[in-house]
Amino acid sequence: MLSHNENELICRVGEQTPMGRSLRHYWTPFLQSSDLIEAGGDPRRIELLGQSFVAFRGEDGVIGLLDEGCCHRGASLALGRVEGCGIRCLFHGWKFAADGTLLETPNIADPRFRKRIRARAYPVREAGGLVWAYLGPKEFEPEFPRWNWLKLPAANRVNSLHVLDCNYVQVTEGLVDSAHLSILHADGVARASDLELDYGARVSAMGKDLLPRLEIQDDESGFRYAALRVRDGEPGLRDVRVTQFVAPYSVYNANGDIVTIMVPATDTRTLFFHVFWDEEKPIGEEPLRSRQLDFVGLDRSTLCSFGIALDSPEADRPGWHNGFHQDRAAMRAGRSFTGISGIVEEDAIMAIGSGPIRDRTLENLCPSDLAVAGLYRALLSVARAEPGWIVSAEQDDVVRGWTATLDEGRNWRDMTGPPQQPAPSHLQTA
Repeated sequence: MLSHNENELICRVGEQTPMGRSLRHYWTPFLQSSDLIEAGGDPRRIELLGQSFVAFRGEDGVIGLLDEGCCHRGASLALGRVEGCGIRCLFHGWKFAADGTLLETPNIADPRFRKRIRARAYPVREAGGLVWAYLGPKEFEPEFPRWNWLKLPAANRVNSLHVLDCNYVQVTEGLVDSAHLSILHADGVARASDLELDYGARVSAMGKDLLPRLEIQDDESGFRYAALRVRDGEPGLRDVRVTQFVAPYSVYNANGDIVTIMVPATDTRTLFFHVFWDEEKPIGEEPLRSRQLDFVGLDRSTLCSFGIALDSPEADRPGWHNGFHQDRAAMRAGRSFTGISGIVEEDAIMAIGSGPIRDRTLENLCPSDLAVAGLYRALLSVARAEPGWIVSAEQDDVVRGWTATLDEGRNWRDMTGPPQQPAPSHLQTA
């Protein structure tokens, strides 16, 4: 278990907290590109790491991320107008460029005035279907990540974003907890028979062994762990599922080429990004795109009905006030183990139901929580790191989760991916 002070250290992300200062030294996704698809469209209010911003795409296609409050008298720029390549405050008409330059001040006669003032703006990059920002000091800005999935065309990638009303740590815990998969997601495991989706085929193998043996390997960018399951009637063979955590947000899933990124909007709200990719199959095109999203409960209809879409009304968000949208009648009738439709939604109620910030002084970890303990260690290291300290794995053949069947004598720690599956040469980095 963690002490109260340790729990606060990893969970609190405001600008003046140790973890908040550390997280601002990383490139952080805050939207999907599709959420700001229209050049010159409406601005969006963004909560990220406990701060409020305005994001907009100018008519030139460039995205700006500025502090929400106008630097004149604090009016919200998220209520403003996108005009040309800038955003105009409604209060007194001050107009700002994406880089923070003050372009126009209609209420001030002296044209030299605007040269002295600049809005606080942040570096922004688009890659992998996501929009990323760097919120830290300029002198510590790191190189932008070079993971191969960031470079794939949209046809080979599926993106999704939803919002959960709880702290990011308890969301991340579920992604490094292999033991719950065959229990909480028993219904999903049972229906995972679509072999055309690699994800479904790998999920279906989890229901045969409810007691995986876990092994962990720390590395400089986080850790990876293996869940080892026996194979019925095949002595000497093991199903090995390797999941990798890359500090501070990312989990590379064992079920295929999938990365999940859990970003704190505030201390008690999390942006949950999924990126599925396939270097060969056009999973970003129909019908594979919809089938991928439908299977895990990330389709637009399910996210909206469950209240966790980015634009879901507060009243629709799952919680005790609406019984977490649980179908108790289906549970009593034996039609559903959890009363929740969708793997993502099942994970959501486990994270949200334990409170805005879970009290980890009360927990009792067991052997199947080996990777959860590893996550705590990794996050404590991030929170305690010196300014400018960032280690980030850069090669996709190193940073990935994978599943394989191995002989008992084969050590998964010696492998960076499943045997005999190198990345295609056209995607390998120099």
